[in-house]
Amino acid sequence: MRAGELSKRLLGRLGVTISDAHGHGFKVARVTRAEALAPEWDALCESLFQRRAFLGYLEQRNPRQQRYYELRDAEDTLVAGAVVCTIEIDLLTYSRVRSPVRLAMLCVPCDQSAPGLVGEPAAQRALASRLLLEEPRFLVGLNLDTSLDLAPCVEGRNLPGVVLRQRFDSFEDYVRALRAPYRRRLKRISAGFTDVDATQSGCDLYGREHHALYLDVYRRSDAKLAELPFGFFCHLPEPFVLTTYRRAGRLLGWHITVEDRGRFTFLLEGHVGEPGVYFNLLLGVLRLGIEAGAELIDFGQTAEVPKMRLGGELQEKVMFASHPHLALRTLIQLGRPLLTYRRRVPEVNVFR
Repeated sequence: MRAGELSKRLLGRLGVTISDAHGHGFKVARVTRAEALAPEWDALCESLFQRRAFLGYLEQRNPRQQRYYELRDAEDTLVAGAVVCTIEIDLLTYSRVRSPVRLAMLCVPCDQSAPGLVGEPAAQRALASRLLLEEPRFLVGLNLDTSLDLAPCVEGRNLPGVVLRQRFDSFEDYVRALRAPYRRRLKRISAGFTDVDATQSGCDLYGREHHALYLDVYRRSDAKLAELPFGFFCHLPEPFVLTTYRRAGRLLGWHITVEDRGRFTFLLEGHVGEPGVYFNLLLGVLRLGIEAGAELIDFGQTAEVPKMRLGGELQEKVMFASHPHLALRTLIQLGRPLLTYRRRVPEVNVFR
């Protein structure tokens, strides 16, 4: 048996197949398990949610037929990677229209804003173009950088992220930096939470009552991706932290956060539908991020207005949709206003 053929068989056992990206000097490998990804994959990632360890966790706790693509240049250097999964979503979710479709999605399947592409922009574009051949079905990409030009895909605005660039020595320093109307509003709403106990723990204490609040928020959301199972939450390892808010023993809300390399991320939450609760959960995330000394507090997507009133700024993102057949791409183009996020939120001047 030739050495090349033997190598292909060995790679096949690991869930890796390789094809040539003709005309570009690239090679594309399709990998079916995160543990088989190249060790240098993590060096291309900007977020822990894109790294091999977390991708492997998702395979166990939120399996969505995940597959991965590695793009190597002529020197066999890994230059880009992609995470693709199969999910049933409401295609017209931004239009609040029930429209279930099972499709391939270029994304990290855990309802947060890290994109499914890693690497330099030029390499990401090359790999995204290749995916249109590798994935012979309707393909949607989420949370992508606005600088990417993915023609002939149909591009549109995605739900933006909200981040706060952290420059405060303490929470009190943050409060002092607010303009008077925002400082008064913060103090007024947080005054109703003074009798609430906030407890931090590992995610193994995430229980069914926590999950009931998550499901309630998920079902009311205008921007659903895919429902996460109970096991995803309660098995999240360190450094993920669960914070639970109770008043006289009654669960009011909870959130899960994680700090990694100076970025403090608000991952998921659940809360009762009472005035002030959600704002105080956001305030709890902000306080923890400042106490952690994070350089950036990532509030995630959705609910842009209350997050911006705490000082967050929008991070615009784009999505794309494509299909191998020209006729279907044309239909996607015609339906673009229904597929993309249209809400515009005015900027606010929170700080003095």
